[in-house]
Amino acid sequence: MHSVGTRASILSSYSIGAVFLLAIAIAVGPALLTPDPQDVSVRVNSLAFLRYLPEEQCDQAYLALDIDADLRPLFHTNTAHVYAYVTAAYANSSSHVRNEVVVWDRMISSRDTAVVKIVKGWVKYSLKDWGVGLRGAPIRLWLRWSLMPRVGGLTYGGVEGEAYTMPSEYTR
Repeated sequence: MHSVGTRASILSSYSIGAVFLLAIAIAVGPALLTPDPQDVSVRVNSLAFLRYLPEEQCDQAYLALDIDADLRPLFHTNTAHVYAYVTAAYANSSSHVRNEVVVWDRMISSRDTAVVKIVKGWVKYSLKDWGVGLRGAPIRLWLRWSLMPRVGGLTYGGVEGEAYTMPSEYTR
């Protein structure tokens, strides 16, 4: 017969193994099955201003966005939070081939708040280019997300939005 200590050791080893396998199943399973959101659009609604800041020697643009996104498909049993953000990508003629700037973001903590519908919402962070590269620049918006799981690694995704061309002259 086995002693009480041996039985407790076997039971605890079995339990730890079962919890470990459950954690792996929770981490890997939903990541393989998570669909990308289909109902997503992001576009520039209007431009408040495009100006040159002489003290910083940079162009600055302040935009209003229309965002319509249903991010509920990203939520499953292993989702803790979804960090959603909009980036503006553009190329300028100076030293940088491609620039990408975060202009809006939101932390989404539940499936109930995962539908984002913003009409003419002003960006949180203005678009700045160190130099004079924003005038006449074509800008491509992206709605991106980072899925923060309870167990496992981060996953990322995104949907490309509509293109917008900045004015060729400053508005202020």
